[in-house]
Amino acid sequence: MRSTALALIALLALATGQARADVVHLRSGGLVEGRIVEEDTATVVVEKASGMKMTINRPDIVRIEKKESSLDQYEAQAADAETKKTVESFLALADWCKQNRMRTQEVAALERALEIDADNIAALQRLGRAPEPYKVAHNAIQNASLELDPRNYGTLWRLEDSESDLVTKVSADQAHSGKSSLSLTASKAGAKWPGWATVDKFPVVVGGTYELHAWLYTTDGAAAWLEAMLLDEQGKPLVGQASGCVEIPQASTWTEKRVTFTPQDPNTRFVRLALRQCLDYSRGKKTTVYVDDLYFGPPTKSAGN
Repeated sequence: MRSTALALIALLALATGQARADVVHLRSGGLVEGRIVEEDTATVVVEKASGMKMTINRPDIVRIEKKESSLDQYEAQAADAETKKTVESFLALADWCKQNRMRTQEVAALERALEIDADNIAALQRLGRAPEPYKVAHNAIQNASLELDPRNYGTLWRLEDSESDLVTKVSADQAHSGKSSLSLTASKAGAKWPGWATVDKFPVVVGGTYELHAWLYTTDGAAAWLEAMLLDEQGKPLVGQASGCVEIPQASTWTEKRVTFTPQDPNTRFVRLALRQCLDYSRGKKTTVYVDDLYFGPPTKSAGN
């Protein structure tokens, strides 16, 4: 994409040519910012950044001052990005251009980022070219009703926190739908709340809105914790979105809990889900929470009844 680099250089040249800004203060209280290209005793002609020229009558002018223009700032930002020549520097330049409503320059910066990393999802999304694999299906979780062992079937899960006394299984004792649910029984935790996390990573789109929810049940005062951990391209954690400790009505009906989130970090590529038992309220007492009918995907009114 050599043409994109040349386009950015051309924009830099344009910025250099209009580096200084003339600010014309009007008697009406308004301001006209640009570059004075012509003036005489009767009028002043100002060329704005858009290229449009405006003629102002001298009697309408209070004063004229010099100050740094947005083009000055763009020149410095773009020169710095070209020096670093990294995806991050061009994405930062694109962010700055967006904030300053310079769409042409923003597109050029995003294209430069793609010259370095043609698969960069953040740049592709902003240019409207997000690939299909980054669009989550209606419910991305397989074996969502937990009729089968989640370690071996459907979306694969793994146990976390071996330091706890967690006992967990696919149980026929309770079910929101089908014949079984996933039970988690514990009285103490280790480094984190005991429970399950997905082995699989789900692709997500920056700026997209997603929802994780599950149906929960207890007969002894157990509490639950739902979590969505956002990851970068290498699977490194960025930020977690969690439900907090969910108190479930004891020996009542099944309770639905949702975690809705919108990834904002441009480095976000994936999410890993977790289901845990929260022990904040049980105070060392062994309790059991049942989890059923998991859902991860676009926000929906309900995962089930």
